Order: sequence, then structure tokens, then C-alpha cells
Amino acid sequence: MPCRSDYLDPTPLEIQASRLYCLRDEVVSGNHVNPSSCEWEGHGRGYGYATQSLVDNLTEKLCEYCTGKDISHHSLELQIWWRDHQRWDKKDSLSR
Repeated sequence: MPCRSDYLDPTPLEIQASRLYCLRDEVVSGNHVNPSSCEWEGHGRGYGYATQSLVDNLTEKLCEYCTGKDISHHSLELQIWWRDHQRWDKKDSLSR
């Protein structure tokens, strides 16, 4: 059987964890996210150990930070994440 390398590809959960870590770094440091510097496509800190619990926790912390704040001075990546997150929360609450 030949050796394979497909296990090296990040999972969607690992990609999401990496993105959330980058956005959290922006919130903590005040510096805009540079997707290429934090390995935006999943080979960052979320690679290899991302769990749903980790991603949920990072999401909750970012949501807490953004709620009630003007985030227009933050990166476009954070603004888009917040817009999409609010849409999902609204959609999710309507389906309950």
C-alpha cells in the first residue's frame, strides 16, 4: 500500500479554529488580522487538535467581545465574521 499524505490537509474544524485564534489575537492585541501571517488556511494553532468545544469557546469569547461594540475600526475579517455570526445567531434563535 502506498504512503498517503491526505491526513496533512486541515479539517474544516481546524481551519475554523485557526481563524478564530487569529481574530482573538486581533481583539487582544488591537492589531488587525493579517491572514497570511497567522496561517489563515488552517495550519495555525488549530491544526491537529481542534475540537468542537474549543471552537465553540473561541466563538463565545469573540461574541462577548463584539456584542454592543462598534467594531468598524477592526479588520475586515473581524467585521465579516461578526456580521455572519449575528446572522447565524438570529437564524438559529428563530428556528427554536
